[in-house]
Amino acid sequence: MGAIIGVFGMRSPQQLFKLFTMTRLNCNHFFLLLFLLAFPAIGSANLIKNPSFEGLRRPHQLPSWDWQACHWKSSPDTQPGSWNVSLFPSDGESYITMVARGNDGNNANTKEDVHCRLFEPLPQGECYTLQMDLALSENFGHNGGINGWVDYNNPLIIKVWGSTTGCDRSELVWSSDPISNTNWQTYEVTVRPMNSDFEFLFFELEYVSLPEYFGNLCMDNFRLVPFQETPSFTERTVPYGEFVVLEPSAGTNYNWIVPEDIACQDCPSNLVVVTDSSYYEVEVIDSLGCLLEEHFQIWLALDIPNVFTPNNDQQNDVFFVQGLRPNSDFTVLNRWGRVVYQRSNYQNDWRGTHQLGGELPAGTYYYVLESATPRKTYNGTVQLLR
Repeated sequence: MGAIIGVFGMRSPQQLFKLFTMTRLNCNHFFLLLFLLAFPAIGSANLIKNPSFEGLRRPHQLPSWDWQACHWKSSPDTQPGSWNVSLFPSDGESYITMVARGNDGNNANTKEDVHCRLFEPLPQGECYTLQMDLALSENFGHNGGINGWVDYNNPLIIKVWGSTTGCDRSELVWSSDPISNTNWQTYEVTVRPMNSDFEFLFFELEYVSLPEYFGNLCMDNFRLVPFQETPSFTERTVPYGEFVVLEPSAGTNYNWIVPEDIACQDCPSNLVVVTDSSYYEVEVIDSLGCLLEEHFQIWLALDIPNVFTPNNDQQNDVFFVQGLRPNSDFTVLNRWGRVVYQRSNYQNDWRGTHQLGGELPAGTYYYVLESATPRKTYNGTVQLLR
């Protein structure tokens, strides 16, 4: 069942029906499909209904009842295909456009908007992440107006409001910069209801400046999920002795919890000298009071020797790989390609012996080192001197 939810859980009802009709599913799958349609949040943490605006493409109409306009002169379009708009959807098969109008026509100087009721309320004080794909259509327009063609190819601002009722500006969540990118770009916003629970999100357009003008905004692929479902993870490989600045996201408070002996536990960054592979973890409180957890894995760059002298003089007696990763496999071959030494989870302890423990003669040998984290294979030659 989990695999089926993985296939169906993130899709809109329209997409689910289309998928069912195009595939050969048995009766059990059919009843599971009906269950997912009845309880669409199952298998998905997304709290927005029909997040990719799937539905019939047509002007002046939203794709489904999940999204509704507020202002009586607001009539968003389900795209592409209307008003010369040809931008491909960023997800699924359709998206919506909203416009603001200049001083011309019956709807002069008006701005469009849209709102949606969430699958479940966002509790006051809880943190969520809202992602949305936005773009400016560079071809939006129609015949008419003073010059015979009305051009809407101008950027707008979008404002996001949260409230307990639809079409209500109770609490401002975000006011964007002008959306001028003509290809889809994902915008991410932190949502934290401060005054009351959010049952609705309300999206409205705003002019960048006055006087009023014609502009458009394309919207697709919305996602509203609990804040930071997965902690962020940064991985770097650094040569021995170099400095690294560990710099998490911007915040108001910092708590470095791993390792305990880090230089500064409450600083916005830490400078470390790399002498071994190390792991770091920090908790960040952002400007809205939301907790972020960030992880840093610093790997010491591998330095593999090309010569060693296992003669028991306590100097260079073992084949020592600086920065060796845990669970690395190590194989040594002679010049005829025969395996003479092999170890799983190599511990930097080869002293020039063969598999049974006896000494190998001096000469050139070939090695293969398979690192487990990250998965990578290193090979080369090493000169064994006695």
